[in-house]
Amino acid sequence: MKIGFTSTTFKGLAPEKIIALAAQAKADCVEWSDLHVPDPNKAKEVKALCDAIGIQCCSLGSYYHAGDADEARWERLCGITAAMGAGFIRVWLGRRGSEQTSEKDYAALLSDAKHMAQAARKLGIFIAAEAHPNTYNDTCETSLRFLKELNDPNFGTYYQSLYKDMPRDLDRLAKTWPWLRAVHVSFSEVTRNRRFLPKEDDCVERIVLALREREFQGPVLLEFCKGGNPQAFLRDMERLRAMNN
Repeated sequence: MKIGFTSTTFKGLAPEKIIALAAQAKADCVEWSDLHVPDPNKAKEVKALCDAIGIQCCSLGSYYHAGDADEARWERLCGITAAMGAGFIRVWLGRRGSEQTSEKDYAALLSDAKHMAQAARKLGIFIAAEAHPNTYNDTCETSLRFLKELNDPNFGTYYQSLYKDMPRDLDRLAKTWPWLRAVHVSFSEVTRNRRFLPKEDDCVERIVLALREREFQGPVLLEFCKGGNPQAFLRDMERLRAMNN
C-alpha cells in the first residue's frame, strides 16, 4: 500500500509548503484538495513539484456532491484531476445522511453518478465516494446498495472508520472490499471520537493490519493531525509508515 496524506490536513498552507512537509514525512503520495488546486494550471504546477521529488499526486479530494447534477463544475474538476495526473477523484454521495435521503433524492443521486462516471471514464479517471456521516455513504448497507445498483466499474468507495465500533467497521471494510479505492485514517480522530469510550489506541493499526492481510495496493491517507501542527503530523506519519513495515 502507499502511505500519504490529504492536503486538507493543512488548509491554510500553500502547496509548496505542503510538498516540503510531504518530503520530510517521506510520503508516497498526496491527495490534493480542490481548495489547493482550483484550476488545471495550478494542478500542473503542483504535479511538476511533486514529480521532482518523487511524490505521487494520487487523487483530487473534491467537494462535489453527487446528485447536484452540475455538469460544468464536474467537467472542471475532472480537468483538474487529469492535469494533475491523478488516478481518481473523491466525491460526496448527496447532501443528506441515508436516513434522510428520500427515494426521489436517491434516484437523482444514481442518475448523476452515472453521468459523472461516463465523463470521468473519457479521461481515464476513477471516482470514489467519501465514507462519511451526513451522506448516503454513511453505512455499510447503503454503500453496498448504491454501488451494486449503480453497477459501474469506474465508481467505488473510500473506507473510513469512526473508531467507535471497530468490529462493525472492520466488517464494513470486508464487505465493501471489491469497490475499495482509498482509506482515510486519523490518530487525532481516534482520540476525539473515543473520548467517552474504553481506551483503544490500536484502532488505526487494526485497520492497517486488515489492509495488509488483503494486500491492499491503494493509498492509505492520513487526514488531520492534532492542532494542524506540522510536528504532530510528522510524528503521525512516522507511526503510520512504521505500521506498514
